[in-house]
Amino acid sequence: MPTHNGRRGYRLLAGSVLVVVLAVLALTASSTTGASKVSSQAAFRQQLGVFVTQMQVAATRYQATPQGRAAFARLGYHPSTQLARARASVDRMTPAQLAVLERAFNTYPGWQTIPLRLQRLVAKVHRRAGKTAFITPDDCATNRAAGITQTDVEIAADAALAADAVLEAIPNDLISEAVRAIAVLAWAVPQATLRGFEHEYNIASACDDADHQALVQQNLDVKVSTRATQSSLDSLTTTFNALNTLVNNRLDVAVSTRATQASLDSLTSTVNSRLDVAVSTRATQASLTAFNNEFTANAAVVNNKLDSIGTGVGNANTKLDALTVTVNDQGALDLRLKIEADLSEPGNHPIALFEVPASAGGYLGLTRSIVVDTIAKLQTAGQNVGSAQSFLDAGDAAAAAHDYKSAYADYGKAYRAAAA
Repeated sequence: MPTHNGRRGYRLLAGSVLVVVLAVLALTASSTTGASKVSSQAAFRQQLGVFVTQMQVAATRYQATPQGRAAFARLGYHPSTQLARARASVDRMTPAQLAVLERAFNTYPGWQTIPLRLQRLVAKVHRRAGKTAFITPDDCATNRAAGITQTDVEIAADAALAADAVLEAIPNDLISEAVRAIAVLAWAVPQATLRGFEHEYNIASACDDADHQALVQQNLDVKVSTRATQSSLDSLTTTFNALNTLVNNRLDVAVSTRATQASLDSLTSTVNSRLDVAVSTRATQASLTAFNNEFTANAAVVNNKLDSIGTGVGNANTKLDALTVTVNDQGALDLRLKIEADLSEPGNHPIALFEVPASAGGYLGLTRSIVVDTIAKLQTAGQNVGSAQSFLDAGDAAAAAHDYKSAYADYGKAYRAAAA
């Protein structure tokens, strides 16, 4: 519904135009006019006749509705009688009267469009054949079916403001009753349409408010204090998150035995989709508190078992690491003994893998390291290593020349010279 402040703004705008109209109304004396003036007034008289006829159509259609009859009754205006009188007065007006009325109407350039705009608005409230023609107060179905919007009300208000401007510009004591009848016609029909439209729009809005209140009362059917509090839900969430973190950190077992993210997302989705009915059908604070206590007790049991599992897994890992070191040491020692055995027996055919460099997947580099280590240990123990160093140098030179077999043979000579 348009606000009083909004209408006041329109009236102030129209008032500025009315000053001009009031000045024109004082000029009631007839003046000598040429042929062009007579032609202009003839055209205005024809336009005025069409205006009154179209306005009569709008008023007749609107008066045929319960809303229209009520609106015209509140204004005290009888369209069938007063519109006919206005139509007849158009043909009897003197040139002076037409001049005053033409200047008054021209203060609103779109005055000829007012009847058609009102006819379009009135057409919206005509009911289809077979529908009841009576509207009772707060009949939601009827007023909503009319489809009156805020825009419709504003359009009717604009037309009513224009009519106010024309009517207020014509005082009773300055011109004839015939002129004023036309002005009253231009004012009454838009005013009746506006008031009727406001009536339907207000009832439809009231029905919407009532529906909203009913919806609120239907769902908020118990005291909020009897429901689970936010603090209790926050506490449960914190406990659940802590347990979930502990499970993820402690369980070093197959992931397939744990809850997946998809299952947690599914649980969350299920919870969200189920909280869609009246609050009274949901869990009470007492039941939630009991569940929280049981959940906390079970969480403590799970924590203890997880601690035990973690300790066992840690001990097993320590033993496995020690066993791995032992196996690796024994493997390295066994390989060294095999290399030293091959080096110490020059008459045997050498193992080919010992003659191949590391770049080709062999152990020639490891063989040299064993010879160097053997020479160093014997020298540390004060033993004579003979010509071991010269044979080692010869083996290095052969390896550099990619003569790996000769290099392995020289490393064997170095090893035997040191160990002899």
